Amino acid sequence: MKVTLALLALGALTACSADTPTAPPPSAEALAMAGQASAASDRISLCHRSGTGGVIIEVSPAAVAAHLRQGDYLTRLAVSHTRGKPDDDTHFHRIGDALAAARAGRIARGEFRSAACRITIAVGPGVFHGTGVPTGKPFFEDYPLMVDVPDITLRGALVMGLNGGRATGKNLAPLATSLALQPEADGFAAPIIVANAHPSGPAGHGLTVEGFAFESGNGGGFAMLSMRVRRLVIQGNRFEAGFGVTLDLRASRALLARNKMSGTRGCDMCLSGPGVYQVTGNRLVGGLAGHEGIIVGPVADLGVPAGVEPFVLPAFAAVSADIGNNEVRDYRLRTVSAAIRLIGGGPSDVSGSTQVTLHDNLLVNNMFGVTLDAGFPTAGTKLKGDIDLTLGHNDIRRSCQTDLFMTFSRHATGLGLGEDPYLLNSTYRLTLGGDERFSDAWFDNPPGLGNTLIVNGREIGHRTRRFFDGVTCPGTGEPVFPLVAAQTVATDR
Repeated sequence: MKVTLALLALGALTACSADTPTAPPPSAEALAMAGQASAASDRISLCHRSGTGGVIIEVSPAAVAAHLRQGDYLTRLAVSHTRGKPDDDTHFHRIGDALAAARAGRIARGEFRSAACRITIAVGPGVFHGTGVPTGKPFFEDYPLMVDVPDITLRGALVMGLNGGRATGKNLAPLATSLALQPEADGFAAPIIVANAHPSGPAGHGLTVEGFAFESGNGGGFAMLSMRVRRLVIQGNRFEAGFGVTLDLRASRALLARNKMSGTRGCDMCLSGPGVYQVTGNRLVGGLAGHEGIIVGPVADLGVPAGVEPFVLPAFAAVSADIGNNEVRDYRLRTVSAAIRLIGGGPSDVSGSTQVTLHDNLLVNNMFGVTLDAGFPTAGTKLKGDIDLTLGHNDIRRSCQTDLFMTFSRHATGLGLGEDPYLLNSTYRLTLGGDERFSDAWFDNPPGLGNTLIVNGREIGHRTRRFFDGVTCPGTGEPVFPLVAAQTVATDR
């Protein structure tokens, strides 16, 4: 499955749709509130609906009520903790309340999967604390913030600094907006934001999340989950340490741009299909907690929060990703940590296909630079999964073990550390693009399984080549885990 990145980016930024909206008349209270909230402003942003679509216009405060009566709607909502700010139909003290108002309008107008115009929820500076258990506190968020209606933008005050087009983590604005998760007493950590498309209902297609600092409270969990959504954009955010997984995106199409992540316990970006992903301008730092920077696999079969329907596993799932101009460093916590991990196989009897273009990235000081493996193969299942990887203009250096490693089993088994089953009748196809010499790569492709390894157009024989050392980095004598000195790290099995 190939989708051009130009189309992906264009779709992610589209604000209007061709769906015919249906609008109930606004209540007298809504009209009064809109007039009250808008009185101090020079111009008010509205979606002017005509025919099958809509266009964003700006009108005077005096004209707002008339436009609302004819079916137009407000396209900008504000959230603030500042004392003295109004709490009405356009100004809110909690992000969840603003989302609820936007959702109610979408549902009332029949904007279930696309919308006439985008609604932006601008969140002011400050720390927005929340938890997965409702507290009833007036300024406390009920996480997760669930987005299951289309074309919503959540925008915070953080402005991401860049260096060479990559996020630095530095805020160029005077203040930032933080979404801070407070884990429950039992240790359960809710996700902060969930983008969900109901299989037979409304969908959070077109969600944009930008300008926030995400704080885990060191409770694990994940910052964001997406399920079945299209045109998702996550850009210009800073994700602090302590999440179990930072971005868990499943069966989605998404643009991930100019985000800074550090100290995630699992993977910073877990990207699973069926889906299409563009990853650009991000800076990922493993440090004392990093396992993998980016994982791309055909499908995930994991639990979901309340309100999100599980994904029904297909017979075949494909995922593609363009990963370019990112910095991924210091993923060396465990034996098979990697900057980039590509998974070919799917769970159960799912046949998988993973296509990735990896270009213009800096991958430095990781246990492995790039790994290709079968994921979590299970005996007695189909055991079928293909990977197609194209490299170009990457700078991969100071990998502890090797820059490139591939196995048709789970990564640990390919290193001689496990006994997982191997894929059957599967193909890995690599184009190295001058980035790496195949003579330096490690691979594990035993005979008798029907698997094929093709590198730069040439089929490689059925054999295994590896020089794994669990104590020191081969050829350097450097300790395997210099970042976690005096800490016992169990071999990943």
